[in-house]
Amino acid sequence: MEESAKKKIEDVPKKGVIMFVCSPDKYNETRNFILKTWTETFSKKGIYLSLNRPYENLIQNFSQSRIDHSQLFFLDNVSRSESDVDNCYFLSSDLAKLNLSFCSSVKEKSPDFMLMDSLNDLFLEDENRATKLLNEYIKKAKVNEINGLILVIKEPIIDEIIDVYKKDIDSVIEIY
Repeated sequence: MEESAKKKIEDVPKKGVIMFVCSPDKYNETRNFILKTWTETFSKKGIYLSLNRPYENLIQNFSQSRIDHSQLFFLDNVSRSESDVDNCYFLSSDLAKLNLSFCSSVKEKSPDFMLMDSLNDLFLEDENRATKLLNEYIKKAKVNEINGLILVIKEPIIDEIIDVYKKDIDSVIEIY
């Protein structure tokens, strides 16, 4: 997987929005590949917007996979924690708070990239709110001239999203 994906990444804009579409069985591998590529190969710092996994679970997985997460700031929209930590804001599934935290984090942290993981559940749960978040995410990436990376699992709803946002998404990389 890595070699073919690396070749595709070499051709994408360095400041664009890239959607990674993977099969469910390649999800963890794809996410880890994206993070290693941007944090280690490109030596970039980023914001990790988690819509489906709690911060503690991510940190544990990254440590086991030898991913240096020190270059990441997390926005955890899953955990119910009341107190933030140095590298994470816990948002407790509050999309209004997520949008505000997302905007302020981009301004404060000056990231080179943002990774949104993953839109699937949010689109199934509330398509209206997911659309608003995706619009804001793409706008932030473009205005701040940083990579906006979006990881999704291949489903019919994702094909619809790609079709609707094809003018805003600079590259779609499929990994199966």
